[in-house]
Amino acid sequence: MRKEKKRPIKVLHVIGGFNVGGVETWLLNVARNLPKPGYQFDFFAVSPKEAPLENEVFKLGCRIFKTKSIRPSVLSIYSDLKKVVRENGPYDVLHSHVHYFSGFIMLVGYILKIPVRIVHAHTDTRLKESHSGIWRRAYVESMRILIHFFATKGIGGSSETAKDQFGKNWVKDARWQILPCGIDFKRFDIPRDRLLPLSLGIPAGVKVIGHVGRFEPVKNHFFLIRIFKRLLDRGNDLYLVLIGDGNLRGVVEKQVRHLGILDRVIFLGLRDDVPNLLRSVVDVFLLPSLYEGMPLAFIEAQLAGCCCLGADTFSEEAILDAKNAILLNLGEPLDEWVNKIEDLLSHSKKEDSEVPLSKYYNSNFELKTNIRRLLFFYHNKEHQI
Repeated sequence: MRKEKKRPIKVLHVIGGFNVGGVETWLLNVARNLPKPGYQFDFFAVSPKEAPLENEVFKLGCRIFKTKSIRPSVLSIYSDLKKVVRENGPYDVLHSHVHYFSGFIMLVGYILKIPVRIVHAHTDTRLKESHSGIWRRAYVESMRILIHFFATKGIGGSSETAKDQFGKNWVKDARWQILPCGIDFKRFDIPRDRLLPLSLGIPAGVKVIGHVGRFEPVKNHFFLIRIFKRLLDRGNDLYLVLIGDGNLRGVVEKQVRHLGILDRVIFLGLRDDVPNLLRSVVDVFLLPSLYEGMPLAFIEAQLAGCCCLGADTFSEEAILDAKNAILLNLGEPLDEWVNKIEDLLSHSKKEDSEVPLSKYYNSNFELKTNIRRLLFFYHNKEHQI
């Protein structure tokens, strides 16, 4: 008898859109490294807009479906998602990455009888939400209730993101687990390119502050620029390299020109050689975000051998090496941030350092280990309702 061909496990990820970011990069890396042909990834975007990484998704044989409405509503997203599932399913797994709105997605998944329904908590916005009005707070709480009742599993990028979406007592519910987004370590196991800083116009021997992130309010670029200006005012011979793009880029460029430091700030835009830039150019990585989950850029900078300073708005689980990575409260005076950076610069000897990858090859940050754990979630159908 001919052996019946086994159908691949089909996973539908719900995302905002395939913009350039840590979560999107992780999803692409997972899709590239999935055991073939055992799994099929599709994506449903709750935004109808085109996004920069979509072509990369198509090259991997994945499909992207989008809500049809220019101004999506709960009803339009329900209708579009139902149509996608009925025309392209059945799906074995619904994996949602849209923060609190994942509660509604879980309800839809339950109605559509998708057996494994996973909420992925990537961001901790509790501090921001503490200043919200009554209607916003009601929305957040209602989404948490839907998550509680209709998710079969939940993944927190850190313990803090888990608290945000699954509640302060999340550890008492076996459905909720911690799994940070994985990183392709091979991309960081590279020698330093000593000519790269020169190609960017940075003189030999001059140290560099670096940042990777979207030009959006959450990344706090205006505060970052103020820190760098104070460093220059103190007589430090430095350059600032900003990697990324976004809605606020033009405004930040205007701030830099206004402060008269344009000759010391390099806007690189979107780059596909971020590991090389971190490894070869950046000495101290700065991430003063207003809120984060488990910031992959901060972890990648440490893997590249950078000293790092971040805001304590994200979890200490992002610190791989306490000697070279520090978190500081955003309420601290500007000069305290400057002092910390000067301390890090004083003992930054990147040219003599080895990339500290070997310590973390068996950790959940390593991509292959990360994918193995993720696939376990897809096969586990506990907590059916």
